Amino acid sequence: MDTQILCPQCKSISSQKFNLKDLNKKIDDDCFTYYECHKCRLLFVYPIPENLSKYYPPAYYPFSSSLKEFEKLCEGEKYKIDIVQNFLKKGSLLEIGPAMGVFAYLAKQAGFDVETIEMDEKCCQFLSQTLNIPTIRSDDIATAIPSNRSYQIITLWHVVEHLPNPWQVLDRLVGALAPGGFLLLAAPNPHAFQFKLLRSFWAHLDAPRHLEIIPPELLIEFLKDRGCNIVFRTTKDRGALGWNVFGWKHSLSHLLGSVFSPKITHQIGRITSFLLRPIERKEGWGSAYTLVFQKYPVSN
Repeated sequence: MDTQILCPQCKSISSQKFNLKDLNKKIDDDCFTYYECHKCRLLFVYPIPENLSKYYPPAYYPFSSSLKEFEKLCEGEKYKIDIVQNFLKKGSLLEIGPAMGVFAYLAKQAGFDVETIEMDEKCCQFLSQTLNIPTIRSDDIATAIPSNRSYQIITLWHVVEHLPNPWQVLDRLVGALAPGGFLLLAAPNPHAFQFKLLRSFWAHLDAPRHLEIIPPELLIEFLKDRGCNIVFRTTKDRGALGWNVFGWKHSLSHLLGSVFSPKITHQIGRITSFLLRPIERKEGWGSAYTLVFQKYPVSN
């Protein structure tokens, strides 16, 4: 009989789904157990490793040697600003987990008043000293969110899945969001076509760093109960399409790595991604989703 524990979100019975090693980074040979909730279908790691920081070594965060080189990286993330500016042209913006700050920099250049919260010390130094973006260093996001500020937009680009306490953080972020403001989340999609085929070999499980793989419907329900309405949902933005390619390259490395070199498996992954592109570009089937919520304005 499967071991059963309670879901961290809805407290329903959950059953063991996968036992996984760190296939992406190969930090060590420890195994991590994923459970799936019978009710809300949340997929989560239990127990959360006590030494979670071990799985975020310095090399986890790519760094540019100069601001000029950094600005070249910005080209690949301009689509994020386009998404944001479909809802808000300028205003106060808080980014959670900006890493070295590519999106935060682009948002600042676009005229937003940007602040960030980041756990990595080197990233925080780069954000505050090189990019001149106010940054709070903390690995406890829920307590780091300023209580004396409200923001017109808050973004979490592939961050929510890394949080040990995502539901507490989201609750606090809604409180920090100005009425009429926007909350944007991007995360791995458990409805992805890749996941249906690859299961435990799916690179976007990324054990143990991805602690919760959250169905988008669960986020929509959770945030609706806290006064936020979904206004945008897609698995076809530029970032999500890029995660499709990443998923095939690295998942097939997990599957075929004992037979072929990484260079060959990555090439097979690119070809596979190209061949299956018509399927993965069907809305809802991509490897990642992007959601935008708007907080209900105060009633007169």
